[in-house]
Amino acid sequence: MDEARKKQGNSPAAFLAQRGLPLLRPLLTSTRLEYAGLILFAGFLAAIFVFNIVRPEFNWDMAAYIASSLKLSGLSAADLHAQTWSLMQANAPAEQFQKLTAGNDYNTHTYRHPEAFASMLPLYDVKLAYVLALHWLGRLIGPVEAAVWLSAATSLSFGLTCLWWMRRAEILQAAPIVACIMVLCGYFYMGNIATPDLMVATFFMLGCERFLRGKDIQAVVLVYGAFLVRPENILFLFTLLLTAILFRMRLLPTLIGFLAAVAAYVGITSGTDHPGWWAHFYFSCIEIQNTLVGFSPQFSPALYVQGVARGIFVSLRDNNWILIFALVLLGWWLLVRNGRTTPLRATALLTALVLTIIGKFVVFPLPDDRTYMMLIVAMALVLLETWKPNFSISKAPAAN
Repeated sequence: MDEARKKQGNSPAAFLAQRGLPLLRPLLTSTRLEYAGLILFAGFLAAIFVFNIVRPEFNWDMAAYIASSLKLSGLSAADLHAQTWSLMQANAPAEQFQKLTAGNDYNTHTYRHPEAFASMLPLYDVKLAYVLALHWLGRLIGPVEAAVWLSAATSLSFGLTCLWWMRRAEILQAAPIVACIMVLCGYFYMGNIATPDLMVATFFMLGCERFLRGKDIQAVVLVYGAFLVRPENILFLFTLLLTAILFRMRLLPTLIGFLAAVAAYVGITSGTDHPGWWAHFYFSCIEIQNTLVGFSPQFSPALYVQGVARGIFVSLRDNNWILIFALVLLGWWLLVRNGRTTPLRATALLTALVLTIIGKFVVFPLPDDRTYMMLIVAMALVLLETWKPNFSISKAPAAN
């Protein structure tokens, strides 16, 4: 018995409890861990911002969004095509430009045929606020530079919004957890390419935080801003309306916001000659078309199911969002199971976020992590705010 106790006393765990923890306790206080979380997260954001400026990726979407911004100047399809690809060639590394123009049949065809390239632009024109921002910034610093700086700036703004939320909620100790979720859901890649995703995410996260604090009008205005950047965010306005009804919350702001979005959606899609939901669904989820000139496929339930099945398969094979979403849902269940029920506002917001994730996938089953990143990060922040994790060593180990 004495020998066993002696061995136990010499174990690493016993040594840490007896010698290590007293040494670490002054360092691992709540305040110091919060400062450490703040510094680490801020450094994480700064490093990614610098990388996005220094080493941007010149993807095909950058060309399309630049063309959409130039289109506002009234250029013809031929001039639009020539000017866009001249800019890309002048700025993109040779290897990336070769991939953009000859990486596959689609890239080759749209590079060689101005009409085919121009036919794709209505899919991008509908991101109205992003295209307008790119247009006006491009007039000041150049279209390519505008695309690079806008991506990097919105990457930083989204990260700072998350940091601001954590600071207000006093959960800075959880900053490394949030950073991991962001990276796993594509945050690093999103800031490195030219898309409106992180501009949307900034408006969206601010709207969610305002909703959580009971600032419904501010929340709806911000979410409406996200809708103007990417019209599919009308779905979140709809789910907020549903949860307002379900949880008997203030209805008028969300109702007005949703109806205003419906009216604007009709105007934006018709004004940009968008080919419609099914043609876009077919193009993105069934089979890419080299041109959308005259493309008007007939709706097919079988092809719709095929598109959803493909989205599920590719999501599981190549992306992380389904797994992270499942883990966040598990975290919600564990909190409730252990008596940490989320407040009414938090429950309503979580419900709206879950419905939006499911709805987005059902309506348009894109498998990319970046499609769901802001929704999953918002869920994680709501749950972390309820949990309020504390990793400090504030008490001495109990005596045996």
